[in-house]
Amino acid sequence: MIRYQQQEQTLFTFYSSSILLIYDGNAPVHFFHGFNQPRVLDRQQMRLQFERGDVTLEEWVPNRLVLHAACTRTECDSLQALFPASTITVLEQWDEPQHARGRFEPIEFDLKVRLDTGVIQPKLSVYEDLIRAMFEDQLHWLADRSHKRKIDSRNATQSLAAAVDADRMAKRRA
Repeated sequence: MIRYQQQEQTLFTFYSSSILLIYDGNAPVHFFHGFNQPRVLDRQQMRLQFERGDVTLEEWVPNRLVLHAACTRTECDSLQALFPASTITVLEQWDEPQHARGRFEPIEFDLKVRLDTGVIQPKLSVYEDLIRAMFEDQLHWLADRSHKRKIDSRNATQSLAAAVDADRMAKRRA
C-alpha cells in the first residue's frame, strides 16, 4: 500500500507520505515522512521491533540507541558488555523466570530493561565530522599508499554482500 496525503487546514498545510511494505511476505515495515514542523524540530527516528523488544535509533546517521527488552540476567550482562558506555535501567524484574512467545517461539526472561547509549548531536555537525574524517583518510592515503583507508572501492561490494546475507538469514528464519 502506498499513500500520499495532503491535508489543508486554516493554520497550516500538512504534507506527509506514508508507505507500508510487506517484506518477503511476512514482515510489515512502515515508513512515514512528515513535513509539518519547523526545521528546529527536525529529527529522525528508526524503530525496529523484535521478538524480545524494540530498538529506536535517533537521527539520519544514528548517534543514539534506546533498546527495550525482555531478557535474562545473563543476556543483560551481555548487553552491557556489548554497549559498555550505556545505561541499563531495570524496569521490571521477577524472582522466577517468565515464559512468553515471540514469533511463535518460546521466550524465557526475568528482566524488562531499557538500554540507552549515545548522545544526540546536531546532524550537520555529524555530517561535517564524517566528511572531514573521510577526506583526511583519503589525503593520508594519497601521501602514503601503505595507509589502509577506512573507505575504499571494496566497501560498496562488502555492504551489498552483507545485505544479501542478512536477507538470506531473514528468509531462513521466517
